[in-house]
Amino acid sequence: MHRRITDDDAAQIAMALPEVTEGTQFSNRAWFIGKNGFAWARPFSKADIKRFGDEPIPDGEIVAVKTQSLHHKEALLAEGLPGFFTIEHFDGYAAVL
Repeated sequence: MHRRITDDDAAQIAMALPEVTEGTQFSNRAWFIGKNGFAWARPFSKADIKRFGDEPIPDGEIVAVKTQSLHHKEALLAEGLPGFFTIEHFDGYAAVL
């Protein structure tokens, strides 16, 4: 069984990287290198929840993380690692949840 990570776990991982700072982006906790955000807390909007339809909605805290490219995003998702997924809102955007 895999343990879900929390925003605090994500912060600990992010802050262990060189030159990372923590701040906010769109009123959510976020992590930056310089002025470039690379990870942020990403709660689901009402529209996101509606798009799930009859599918189960992932519970717990959600963190978005940028990937190097769409190719890297698709490769990461193809590995089928627990906890990594995407939503329609992120179609065409190089990031995973």
